Amino acid sequence: MHAKRHDLTLPQWRVLAQLAASGGLTQATLSSLVETDPMTVSGVLDRLETRGLVVRTADANDSRAKIASAAPSALKLIEELKVLAVSVSEDAFAGVSESERTLLVSALTKVSQNLSGHLARREDQ
Repeated sequence: MHAKRHDLTLPQWRVLAQLAASGGLTQATLSSLVETDPMTVSGVLDRLETRGLVVRTADANDSRAKIASAAPSALKLIEELKVLAVSVSEDAFAGVSESERTLLVSALTKVSQNLSGHLARREDQ
């Protein structure tokens, strides 16, 4: 994949994209946005921080939490990857009409909601 040329995994890209869009997030909020558990996000943040792409600072509202932000060094990389993401998306949806895209998004959203509800019910048991 294109992101591999930049030595990034898909989860790392998703985390960086969210951080760039938000300006900074707690690990709990970030894990919800990228739809994974906080421990996985913690590992992703550790690797990105080691590479100098993420900075973590104390949360002024919660002394136990940290705010993760995209480091200045990550911003150029993020812009490059956005261009690649648009290109990949255009390739993936070549020949797919707007109405087909809308239908696909609707169907996948329902599937995701169904699975989320199913998993929540299993956890309650």
